[in-house]
Amino acid sequence: MIKIYLTLIGLLVKILKPVDEGILDIIPDEMGQRMYNAWREDPSKLSEIFSDLYYAENIG
Repeated sequence: MIKIYLTLIGLLVKILKPVDEGILDIIPDEMGQRMYNAWREDPSKLSEIFSDLYYAENIG
């Protein structure tokens, strides 16, 4: 149970610290960061990522 609280506190720090610094585009995890970067580069890449995830879970 303590490990869960420490994980939540770490996540809150990753989110609230940038907000305090005026940064509003906050992506706290690695997967989200990759998706955000793909979207910024070319929005259709994000669509491909979601499509691949969907079909991997529902077909494979």
